[in-house]
Amino acid sequence: MSIIFLQIVICLTFFFSSVCLFSQGTWQTKAPLPTPRSEVAAAELDGKIYVFGGIVETGAATNVVEVYDIAQDRWTAAAPLPVALHHIGAATVNGKIYAVGGLGGGFVPVNTLFEYDPLTNQWSRKADLPAARGAMAIAVADGKIYALGGQKPGTVATTDNTQYDPQTNSWQQWVQMPTPREHAAAATIDGKIYVAGGRQGFLATNLRTLEVYDPAAFRWRSLPDMPTARSGIAATALNGRLYIFGGESSPRTFNENEEFDPVMETWRAMAPMPTARHGLGAIGFGGKIYVIGGGPQPDLSVSNAHEVFTPPTTRVKEPAATIQHFRLFQNYPNPWSRSSLFPQTVIRYHLSEAAKVSVSIYNTLGQRVRLLLAAHTQLAGEHSINWDGHNDAEKAVRSGIYFYQLQAGRQTAWGKLAVME
Repeated sequence: MSIIFLQIVICLTFFFSSVCLFSQGTWQTKAPLPTPRSEVAAAELDGKIYVFGGIVETGAATNVVEVYDIAQDRWTAAAPLPVALHHIGAATVNGKIYAVGGLGGGFVPVNTLFEYDPLTNQWSRKADLPAARGAMAIAVADGKIYALGGQKPGTVATTDNTQYDPQTNSWQQWVQMPTPREHAAAATIDGKIYVAGGRQGFLATNLRTLEVYDPAAFRWRSLPDMPTARSGIAATALNGRLYIFGGESSPRTFNENEEFDPVMETWRAMAPMPTARHGLGAIGFGGKIYVIGGGPQPDLSVSNAHEVFTPPTTRVKEPAATIQHFRLFQNYPNPWSRSSLFPQTVIRYHLSEAAKVSVSIYNTLGQRVRLLLAAHTQLAGEHSINWDGHNDAEKAVRSGIYFYQLQAGRQTAWGKLAVME
């Protein structure tokens, strides 16, 4: 009996460990970057990832542009940059790719803006930045490119926030960042720009700072700090969440992979990168994040690493304008653990019209264990409600599978969730 019991314990331990690991996402290796380099720029267009510029093994800047076909797992060459640059900003707008600023020979900031047309495989120069800058954070919102922070001649770390409009080929100064920094990273979620990490000249000044800019309101806001202070990082957004990869400090490079949920305003650690590095690129596409290039040691080092991260099952954050019907979304996080960073799991839904709404939790026997909302009138639009894993008697439910039911007028929808200890 003791042997059988031990086997059961081992199996259950393996199962829950596997679930726990899966809840942090998984990594796999893809075709390596043909030219090993760091301090690269990366942008995605039509299922292809363009990696351009950077520093090669000799320490020189490069103008190499290499294109990864996601569907084919294959690299090809594209027209090189007009000049060799590193620490460039990258953006994609209206079918074109932009190389913003960067550092040239002697690590001197430049003010150039180049536009790449994949149909002609040609680069053309556009309106120069108002001031030379490199090591910026770049984001796109509402068809405009935002260049944030970075290094300027005579300024180690700036608060600059400038916007480029491809339609008018012009730049504007916008509300400056609260925190001066360079070697930070940015991504856009629901029209808001999140800027994370960075430093103020020396590696010893690495920051944990996270700030969000709302272009519609012309306003910055501070958010909870990153768990790990780092610079030389890469950022991307996927499924309504912000992901920060890698970075460097004076003694080491980072393999940290941290996720920020802007709804809950909380961070959590995800599965670490197989290869620690800085000066890398990160692109979210098709439910996966492609993390490419970068230096495995602080300062000058290069790699051809190409590793792909698949986050755990998450809600897909769709633009509210595209959702016009009754819909129940997958709860998040799922599976949910009482011992996780999340005190509650969130259930989101969209109503096509005003209705009396009820939300309930059921066990696998069909017994209702919790009534979260009872015939409460809500307007059309997106709503959410939290569950803390307790029943109507305010006792914690057991681990297992549960179902959540949404009733809105005559419409009903069901979802399934898992509770873990």
